[in-house]
Amino acid sequence: MVKKCTNIYHLLCSAMISLAFVLSMRIVVDGGMWGTKDENYINPYGWKSLVLFVVTMVVVDILISFAFDYIRIFFKRIQGTQVYTDKKLLNIWTGINVIAWIPYYLSYYPGGVYSDTFTSVEYYYTGLRTNRHPLLYNYMVGFFIKLSEWMGQGLNFAFGMFFLVQMIVMIIELRLFNRWMQKKEINKVVVNITMFGLIFWPLMPLSVVSIWKDTEFCMAFLFWFMAYVDLLQEIHKSKVSVKTIILFVLGEVLVAFTRNNGIYVVMLTALLLLIFTIRTKFDKKRAAVIAIVASVAGILLVQGPIYNLAGVQQTDAVEKYGIPLQQIGSVVAYNGDISQEQLETLNQFIPVGNIAEHYSPCLVDNLKWYAGLNNEYLKDHQKEFLQLWWELFLQNPKLYVKAYLLQTVGYWDVDVADYDGYVQTYVWNNTGGVVATDYFERIFGFSFQHFVNPRSYISNAWFFWLFLICTLFCMKYFGFKKVLYFVPQLGVWLTLMIATPTAWSLRYISALLFTLPFVVLIPILLSRESES
Repeated sequence: MVKKCTNIYHLLCSAMISLAFVLSMRIVVDGGMWGTKDENYINPYGWKSLVLFVVTMVVVDILISFAFDYIRIFFKRIQGTQVYTDKKLLNIWTGINVIAWIPYYLSYYPGGVYSDTFTSVEYYYTGLRTNRHPLLYNYMVGFFIKLSEWMGQGLNFAFGMFFLVQMIVMIIELRLFNRWMQKKEINKVVVNITMFGLIFWPLMPLSVVSIWKDTEFCMAFLFWFMAYVDLLQEIHKSKVSVKTIILFVLGEVLVAFTRNNGIYVVMLTALLLLIFTIRTKFDKKRAAVIAIVASVAGILLVQGPIYNLAGVQQTDAVEKYGIPLQQIGSVVAYNGDISQEQLETLNQFIPVGNIAEHYSPCLVDNLKWYAGLNNEYLKDHQKEFLQLWWELFLQNPKLYVKAYLLQTVGYWDVDVADYDGYVQTYVWNNTGGVVATDYFERIFGFSFQHFVNPRSYISNAWFFWLFLICTLFCMKYFGFKKVLYFVPQLGVWLTLMIATPTAWSLRYISALLFTLPFVVLIPILLSRESES
């Protein structure tokens, strides 16, 4: 019976992989993110697709069955504890990190400034308090602008300081992560390989080069996740420290305030963690429960009533309805089943005549920006919009499914990726006098960027699949409750599958990139735990 139950996990894994494979076989994305319906589309599925799914699932299940067993042996072999607090090695890695990342600072000065960041600059100069971009991030940008002005400098210098501080904070955090692995008695070889990858894989430092809100979110996410793993392990050992609870709450708050989907990730994680803690006996249980409930309640209180009282503008309603808007748009663009009365209702939200022209299957921004969407009307008539969405779903289920698959394709199809929202390595066009300067090339006479700029692009989907497979692996060998270890990462992915504005963008899912080493570290910790 136990064997049958554990086999469910790799059966589920093989089914999901096979489904994604079969779906991707019929999807065509030739037009990039902005491609039209003639460039990005789905070919019809038939009985051959069903046969392919069944055959693929059987093959993948056999492969996973063997792979999981060998991976289990691998984690047993490297789980050995090597207790060490090697401050010398810690300092060496920090020194290597500083030296390795200095060329990035010189090459990309004043950082890769994104268009959204210039919007935050505009919020500072106009004095607008808004959470359309996280309020905390807007204040961070404003702080460096004010500091630069106090020093008699301009916007270019402000971003240069922002970039410098962002890089220093990340170097400190990688040092803390190194120390965290030491405290967990991770094999020294694993620690060194992990640090080498985080420092020298260009995608990590280029993410730090990128000056957009997502970098702060990812750094907060890594900090929070270390405390989260500590908390889960201490609960398992029935001995939770106050320090761990404080660090967990601090990380939770930072994640919730550095990106607008962070609050949903926090709420999902807190809810499942609360259920787990209530049903488990451990030291300081009351303190942990109170901290979890109070922190989430405090976040909701601040981002709700307090923001409203302070006159802070909330996120535009359309940000919640990106996928429904795409699905409704597909009904018009593909001449689906829609009545005259429904067209008149839709016309109050967005001019129907503009939809076919501006509809792009992989990007809702075309409908938001260019088709004349009335955001204020949507804000005041959300119930009416959802009712229309539901009615059209019942009338056009196939179009809705196709629109959903195309709008989320980059988060589950490993073949889809490009430069949009990957990393920000240049300064967006602006009127503020912000200009990129490659000081490295000026000093040394050759381009460092030539060696580290992306030449090919990794699909966002790889990060999701790695975490999902690891989750199912841990659930199979260490118990169902181990899904808790990966709820934050899966929560980030789920928020995108519910409300993504773009069909792919590494910046949206880069929290999984920053925590990628845990795909190896958590199985090591759980393997050691199960042996003991």
